[in-house]
Amino acid sequence: MTQPLLNVIFASEKRKIALLLLQDGPKEMEFFLSSLNTTRQALLPQMKVLEENYLITHYKDTYHLTNIGKVVVDEMIPLLNTISVFDSDIDYWGNHNLDFIPSFLLERIGELKSCKNRIPPLQYAYEVDRKFAETSLRSSFVYGVTSVFHPNFTEVYTSLVDSGAQVSTIITKELFQDLKTNNYDEFKNLINLGKINFFVYSNPVQIIFFALNDVSIIFTLLTIENEWDHKTLSCLGQESINWGRELFEYYLRDSTPITEI
Repeated sequence: MTQPLLNVIFASEKRKIALLLLQDGPKEMEFFLSSLNTTRQALLPQMKVLEENYLITHYKDTYHLTNIGKVVVDEMIPLLNTISVFDSDIDYWGNHNLDFIPSFLLERIGELKSCKNRIPPLQYAYEVDRKFAETSLRSSFVYGVTSVFHPNFTEVYTSLVDSGAQVSTIITKELFQDLKTNNYDEFKNLINLGKINFFVYSNPVQIIFFALNDVSIIFTLLTIENEWDHKTLSCLGQESINWGRELFEYYLRDSTPITEI
């Protein structure tokens, strides 16, 4: 008996997982029983529901997706990935400003993996995230967009240059003006090294800081009231890094190189 597909897919965890297991090709019943840690008696009624709704078919003991099933599963995966990202800490995501993310990347936020937020110890609250700084010294590149420079920014950039990493940073026009006014000599010395690519972004940026390296992408976000929050969100894995690179390139397109001040 057919029923609304949303109910078919999501009202049963077994049915949902069975569909996902079929994404990369046909599977025998024993594979499902092992993967789902269930019995044939418990699973067969769920597989029958999937068949009755034209999502799967089977021959003897081997099941595979129908054409309809393939379309549905292809659409399920991005949705489930997105839910997984927000489920990791819905309070954090719900209470922070995400307007800095362009729509084409917000739609793909499910590509961020293994995301966790960290609260730095009070004595390190105004320094670059220590874990990110450590992995950056072992990375081939470090890219970022920022509206602030931490007090130890000269030390951080000097260490990155010494490590051999390719370093590119986009700063806001407000930060650029502040550096010229209050940290002129330090900033000029970094530019004169000729080993760091600095850019200025002329449009508003609704974020405190984000950066990526070979290992992770990190964010320090504004709250939905556009207030400062010291928490750092870190996401690991190549998919996260690729997503972060696209975010950096989005801002880079409207940025101007800083070659002198």
